[in-house]
Amino acid sequence: MLVPWPVTAADYVEREMLRIHSYQNGIWLSSNEEERFDCCRTARAGMDWRPGVAGVVLWANLNFLFWLSLIQFATTWIGENPLSPWPVALYGVALLMAGLAYFVLTKELIAHQSAGSMLAISIRRDRKGSLSILAYRVAIPLAFVRRWIASAFYVLVALMWMIPDRRIERALGNSE
Repeated sequence: MLVPWPVTAADYVEREMLRIHSYQNGIWLSSNEEERFDCCRTARAGMDWRPGVAGVVLWANLNFLFWLSLIQFATTWIGENPLSPWPVALYGVALLMAGLAYFVLTKELIAHQSAGSMLAISIRRDRKGSLSILAYRVAIPLAFVRRWIASAFYVLVALMWMIPDRRIERALGNSE
């Protein structure tokens, strides 16, 4: 039995978006344990772990994970209704909210650690994150006018995040 191409393509995009957002949160989706360890160590290298975590950080993380969980629903809906306006718009809303939740999570982590922490130094101005949020905000209304253009915005954001972000490595190199 052949799977229709929109469902397969939507599943692939979903996996890539979850990988992008999971990497931002320091969770790496990989089957190779050594690769997972190295990526997690790199992603979390600038974070000063403390015995206690503030409740606001936990709530911000829960909010981020909630919006990530909705990406699968939106992706399935797009796969079942290829390029219909509402599923494409909902997909953008889920991505936008995940991006905003990630922004809030990083700000809460920095507030919990201090403005001079390695995390704060390495993130500074998050250009990719800000550009992603802007692209999602533009793409959502476009979903009702030109669905292909809105979908192209989502793909461009995914491609942008595939370029490695070296901020943490640079910050670690400057501190040593």
